[in-house]
Amino acid sequence: MIQPGKNKISIHFTSPITAGKQVASQLPYSVPGSIYPTSEPHANLIRKCGCHFGWDWGPNFSPMGIYRSLKIEFRKGPRMTNVKILQRHVKDVIQLECCPDIRDHPTYEESIFVRISPKQSSSHLLPEQKRDFVLEVERSANSQTFQVEIPKKLIGLWWPSNYGDQILYEVKFTFKLKDQVEKIVTKTIGFRDIRLVREKDAIGESFYFMVNGFPIFCKGADWIPPDCFDARISRRVLENHLESVVAANMNMLRVWGGGIYESDYFYQLCDEKGIMIWQDFMFACACYPADAKFLGNVTGEVIFQVRRLIHHSCIVLWCGNNENEEGMIWYDECKTNRERYLVDYVKLYIDTIMPMVQREDPTRTFWPSSPSNGVQEWGVANDLHRGDSHYWGVWHGNKPFTEYMKIRPRFCSEFGFQSFPSIDTLKTVMDIPIEEWNVTCPEIEFRQRSPIAGNKAIMEHISRQFRIPNSFSNWVITSQILQAMSITAACEHFRRISPHCMGALYWQLNDIWPGNSWSSIEYGGRWKMLHYAAMRFFAPFLISSYETKSEQGKGDVPYPLYGKLHERHMGEDPEIGNEIVVMINNDRRYGIMGNWKVTRVRWDGSEILEIASGSFNIGRISSKEVWRMSTIDLLKGCERKDVFVMVEASSDAIWSDASESSDDEKLVHVPERSENFLHLTAMKYVHLIPTKIAIKMGEWDAKDQTVELEISSDAVAPFVCMSSGSIRGRFDDNMIMLFPGRPRNIKFHAWDEGCDVSTLLREIAALSLRDTY
Repeated sequence: MIQPGKNKISIHFTSPITAGKQVASQLPYSVPGSIYPTSEPHANLIRKCGCHFGWDWGPNFSPMGIYRSLKIEFRKGPRMTNVKILQRHVKDVIQLECCPDIRDHPTYEESIFVRISPKQSSSHLLPEQKRDFVLEVERSANSQTFQVEIPKKLIGLWWPSNYGDQILYEVKFTFKLKDQVEKIVTKTIGFRDIRLVREKDAIGESFYFMVNGFPIFCKGADWIPPDCFDARISRRVLENHLESVVAANMNMLRVWGGGIYESDYFYQLCDEKGIMIWQDFMFACACYPADAKFLGNVTGEVIFQVRRLIHHSCIVLWCGNNENEEGMIWYDECKTNRERYLVDYVKLYIDTIMPMVQREDPTRTFWPSSPSNGVQEWGVANDLHRGDSHYWGVWHGNKPFTEYMKIRPRFCSEFGFQSFPSIDTLKTVMDIPIEEWNVTCPEIEFRQRSPIAGNKAIMEHISRQFRIPNSFSNWVITSQILQAMSITAACEHFRRISPHCMGALYWQLNDIWPGNSWSSIEYGGRWKMLHYAAMRFFAPFLISSYETKSEQGKGDVPYPLYGKLHERHMGEDPEIGNEIVVMINNDRRYGIMGNWKVTRVRWDGSEILEIASGSFNIGRISSKEVWRMSTIDLLKGCERKDVFVMVEASSDAIWSDASESSDDEKLVHVPERSENFLHLTAMKYVHLIPTKIAIKMGEWDAKDQTVELEISSDAVAPFVCMSSGSIRGRFDDNMIMLFPGRPRNIKFHAWDEGCDVSTLLREIAALSLRDTY
């Protein structure tokens, strides 16, 4: 390739739009895909990030170019480019199967030394688990693969966030060749045993992840590229987003199939933070070609990505695509000639990608699509009784939030509700005076890419729940409160019905640009109110309440509460719920005991009445009902619009300590507290007293970039939302309930240096729901 003298390397780019059209013109039949108003057709015909061509939450820039490092290496002698590591947990031993990729070396006469060292100290590591292992490995002349065995008792395990430590080990391979040349490859791994459990039951089939022998309720969101231009996705952006993931008590992200295979640093951070990754291959919302050239391209892609990522402890599942199995019923072409497109589907995902993944990585499950019932399990791809599900009845179906309570998925990997981004994020892109900003002004509508529901769905749902906001900025904050209410309703319900349901991943975690979307993190990293709500509804220890219609012989029946007319909220309508239920979720690896309390509070603050209290004892990784009461009995002397219900729980001890392999009971004091609220009618029917929200600011901690805030109200104030203006950062809590005489202390964490008290005093502000109308 390299010639004597001067050499020139030229890289020629073709417009991806033009390339797609060229491929389409050469195909013997149409290969359809989802098209949005601003997107380009034929993105599915070339191997490029699908959302670069536009989606229903992002623009169409169709960028092209080299966006990651490019280099030419000159090497003399053998090259060792990678070592593929597979781990198997067999009884008391961990087996590491290692396959080095050694090239340009015809003989196999070399020694291999493996050093395994813990990367960080942990109080949970025993003394014998803190030492290094150094092993000399004998290799067969007929195989590049070799095996290392380590007793489990000498290794600290890797756990998902909130389930244990993320203990990582450096595995250093030193290849000493016959001519004394050393080649070194270093990998970082966490030792963990992960299984996708699918077992037939009376309802259908379970779907949950078992990590180190413990069932895990997966809590998180779907990840999209955090920028339209991949070169702008910096390490700091990834750090900020993934720190926010852990702060919100999430333990899983689904890397969505319409984006990109993320950088090595992304997966490294997920390893370090205990964020499990459901990894889609990059196919989404479309049919794809299945000709020899396309399949050959995909083959190289899949092998490269699996070998690149296989050692990462965070990856728990390989998934063939996003919604392409379900999409077989979307397109006219598929409806008229289903067999043709089904054959192509099977050829791509089942006959090509699946066997490659299973050959390269037999330790993880290959799941054909999301949603799906399983490999060759045809039928309704979104079957709630098995597999994973996507649920869009609330947003796209325009149904009330209580509709979530009518479904019982086994694992809900996509559901969502939109909101506007914050005023401060919009300021970075809006070029008209702020006085002209309006829900229907062209500049705001330009930011909305959902073609059917869009802003009108936000407006309609706001009108069902709240009084109409009195300014655009209050439309924004009300939309974020609304979004948080929607996803809270879903996630609390999914957790309450565990272990029937064992996963809740909402759409979507982040944004690709500043615009209206389903995200909980805005472009640039700011948290929406949904992300603060996620801290609570994804907390390992959760108390929640709901109203249900209990019918004799039928048990609890969900009902459409929100949005009904005021006069029908008097407790006499047969469609209205008639019982209030309180439940506790414990996702810890140990049982918890403690106390709970139910209080009825008047919105005007004139009465705080304890209704019931008691103790609880709940096992590890479980859900338990602790109390229920007739709504009519609870409402004695008042109407639905007059009161709300506050539920509280705290633990004073744990039992069945899972850190010991013994069934003996062991009590250890541990701080756990959860607080939640149940509104008995839509908030637009509630007469809220105007409030005065006061903020007192403590001293600025320049080292930690934090400041302590005391926030108080002179009346009962629901949905108190704080903002930090031009200062990027987050609060310890937000969208809170305040009571007169009960101030809250909340810390603000600034992300950028150079902050000072005077700036904070000017920028930090708060308002309650009553201030929005």
